[in-house]
Amino acid sequence: MATNTPEPRVLRVEALKALAHPVRTRLLNELASHGPATATALGARIGESSGSTSYHLRQLAKHGIVEEAPELGSGRDRWWRRYAGPLEFGDHGTDQSRAERTATVLASMSFQDTTAEFIRDALASSDDLPEAWREVSDFSTAWLLMTPDELAELDRGINDLIGRYLRANDPASRHPDPAARRVFVNYNLFPVLDVPKE
Repeated sequence: MATNTPEPRVLRVEALKALAHPVRTRLLNELASHGPATATALGARIGESSGSTSYHLRQLAKHGIVEEAPELGSGRDRWWRRYAGPLEFGDHGTDQSRAERTATVLASMSFQDTTAEFIRDALASSDDLPEAWREVSDFSTAWLLMTPDELAELDRGINDLIGRYLRANDPASRHPDPAARRVFVNYNLFPVLDVPKE
């Protein structure tokens, strides 16, 4: 199946440092969840001035994390959108530098803070959803005993499944069902650290 979805963009140290700022992660989440917007509209949503959001959007744009959407603007309005492809936090290989590992951790922590806020907002407003959407919303956690190979297999399986839907949601096309809406999918896979023995 042909797709116009861009390739994953691997974010290196400088891009990860730029993204670690909490205002920037909030802006990125707003663009990802609600689509293109102006700095003024984004500022109103997250409680920042348009000057502040404009500055932070330009910083994200320097690293290709967001981009201008000139076809949406009219006059002085500058519209912004999230990069359409997947964003990957650094190279997770063993040759990752200490600076890249640190930047990856800081950006990931900022994202997790924003994600937790996003999930709290979703839970608080769940009564506003139609019943069909409330019934299929899921906030699950599982604690599993696994080997590194099994965890890698689980990660591949989840990514393959999500990838099927990403390809089906090509941004150049519209979903054929008018009942479709954007959904947030979040997962984390990591080993639990051992408790120190007394």
